[in-house]
Amino acid sequence: MVRLKFSTSVEVEKPSPKHNEVLIKVFANTVTAANIVMREGKPFIGGLYLGFDFAGKIVEVGKEVTLFKLLLL
Repeated sequence: MVRLKFSTSVEVEKPSPKHNEVLIKVFANTVTAANIVMREGKPFIGGLYLGFDFAGKIVEVGKEVTLFKLLLL
């Protein structure tokens, strides 16, 4: 059995994207088996960050971003 420890939420100031970044409003994210393996320090080939699967929408783009667009919904 795997026991997960959850931290409490904290509020932070809204970041501003750099010239080559996008700002995404995250609606949901997941903790997968891969995240648990990484947290336990076991070898894993994949993402480097916990909770890298998420759903959201782009709310701001940097000046040099051309691949993504804002969704004004």
